[in-house]
Amino acid sequence: MFSAQVSLLILPLLFGAVAHGQSEADLRKENDRLKERVLECETEIAALLRRIQLLEESARTAPSTRPLAEPAPAPSTVPTSESTPSAQLDIDPTLIPEESSDPDEIIHYERLRYIHVFGGNPLSKGSSSTDITRFQQQLDGWTVSEARLWRKTTARWTLRVTRSVRARDGHWTVEAAQPIPVPTKGEKQLTTRVEPVIPIQFTLKPRQGDSIRDALEGNGLVSVEGFVRLNLRMDEERPSAGAFSHQSRPFIGPYCDAVIGLDVQTITITRKDSP
Repeated sequence: MFSAQVSLLILPLLFGAVAHGQSEADLRKENDRLKERVLECETEIAALLRRIQLLEESARTAPSTRPLAEPAPAPSTVPTSESTPSAQLDIDPTLIPEESSDPDEIIHYERLRYIHVFGGNPLSKGSSSTDITRFQQQLDGWTVSEARLWRKTTARWTLRVTRSVRARDGHWTVEAAQPIPVPTKGEKQLTTRVEPVIPIQFTLKPRQGDSIRDALEGNGLVSVEGFVRLNLRMDEERPSAGAFSHQSRPFIGPYCDAVIGLDVQTITITRKDSP
């Protein structure tokens, strides 16, 4: 009891000493310094995590493992997710697949392509604001060229509708995501998804949307076929995939995340059910 009373008496004295010893400007500088250090740590951690991911993928694909700097010849199409999980693909980051059966494949490709072009950590801890601006300009140009390259890739995906809105002119704005398998009774969940589910965005013409209205409004499963519309975003406020960043968009690399869209050619109901 006595020690608790002494602590209560000492605390105001300590806070008073800090307040008198440091001005508001000093506290602001210290706060800015700590924020910069947090961002540096996040960048370092993100680079290490990407390096670990690459090493794990190389181990799974041994003995055919090859350095990223000397990519091996790869087929022009991506193996289906039923035969080979996208996280285990041994791919050539200099090529764009002609087909995709899994949205995760797109993000996996882009992360390797980012590293192939810019490296795992393109900016050092001592980079000046001029260096950062110059890099962001290069990155901005790269995101535009990447979007053009993916426009010829055909996506054949099964998605679950998460949100849909019908406009006055009849067009539907739809958000969907790859469904997470739910184990049946007696089965165990074999894998745990670490990253957020990738949001997919697309627009449907009135006749397309109205024909599957029940699935759109009931958050049902749909099978879509169309062309990939990858929107890489140069985000000046996202140097790393940390807790202080926009977690809803998949992280590609420092200052770069992604939104995936579709130019839908055909869409059908997979089965009429709800989550």
